[in-house]
Amino acid sequence: MLRQESLNWPYILNIALAVCLFIGSVTPSPAQLRKPAAAPPTKAEPTDPLGRETPRGAVMGFLKYEEQDDFATAARYLQPAPGGNTDLVQRAREMQVLRARFNGEIGLLSDDPKGTVEAGLPPGEVRAGVFEVGDTTTDVILVR
Repeated sequence: MLRQESLNWPYILNIALAVCLFIGSVTPSPAQLRKPAAAPPTKAEPTDPLGRETPRGAVMGFLKYEEQDDFATAARYLQPAPGGNTDLVQRAREMQVLRARFNGEIGLLSDDPKGTVEAGLPPGEVRAGVFEVGDTTTDVILVR
């Protein structure tokens, strides 16, 4: 049996401390753990500065610029008729005059960039409403 006075306590404490420090240095710290490789960045679709990503956004943006009498910007929401050289700024002015004849629920338009599938329309097209002038009705079609 060892006598207590023969033990060198400062020496034993130093060894114990050294062992603890050694064990602590061998165990990886959270900062040393290998982090999983980050997923490669996905190619994000560019954001349209006019907010035309969704059917509702397109109509709301057009109406905003039309109300401000900014027909040049409102015209950027319009698409020319096939085969025609249409003055889109003039069309935006005309649509402002026809606005009282518009029949449609803008709040029901989709916030999905793909729109909604609608019978009778090809993919990528959405009916926003109609213009009714006398006996004539013309669809307002949004095209992606």
